[in-house]
Amino acid sequence: GDQLVAQLADAEANRSLASRIDPESGQLRLAIAGLEAEPGKTPELWVIPAGGAPISLGAIPQQGNFARDLSVEESSLLAAGATLAVTFEDDTGERHETPTMPILLAGPLAEVCVKSQNNSLILFRALR
Repeated sequence: GDQLVAQLADAEANRSLASRIDPESGQLRLAIAGLEAEPGKTPELWVIPAGGAPISLGAIPQQGNFARDLSVEESSLLAAGATLAVTFEDDTGERHETPTMPILLAGPLAEVCVKSQNNSLILFRALR
């Protein structure tokens, strides 16, 4: 079925985040590199709905692979045309109301149609 993907990267800072959302299972999967934060800080993932204000998706690891289930509310926000972003926030164990500048990484969510033929063809359809 269709999945949502976002590729976020800052080549100069060697930071990257690849995200994949499976609407059917309601799972968010991340592959993270280079988000080493100062002590007392943690990377936090945000979704910015088209024309909306940023909403926190919570803290994420500084590197490695990460997966978690999304709430119904979160899934509804994670749609093609929304933007994913990462900031460093105080490590309070709670989600923050607003992101702290600077935004480290940001990129659009795009719908991916996965079709099985002899080889899997992945077609990117960025919906605007």
